[in-house]
Amino acid sequence: MEIADRLLDTRYSPLRDEDGQVTGATTVCVDITERMRAEEELRANHNLLTSVLEGVTDAIFVKDEDCRYLMVN
Repeated sequence: MEIADRLLDTRYSPLRDEDGQVTGATTVCVDITERMRAEEELRANHNLLTSVLEGVTDAIFVKDEDCRYLMVN
């Protein structure tokens, strides 16, 4: 994968002298490409599951370990 195909979360912070004047900056870049792809895949899977649940005529529900309803069609 080339660098042009990457998504970066970039943060800038000023560097100040003792008088408070900006004398430079620090930059931190974090590659978030894989995280964004994983989030998109989760959204797509959730949308597919929702479509399937809403498309069937049988009653279907999903509960968590504490028996709370997470999804009901």
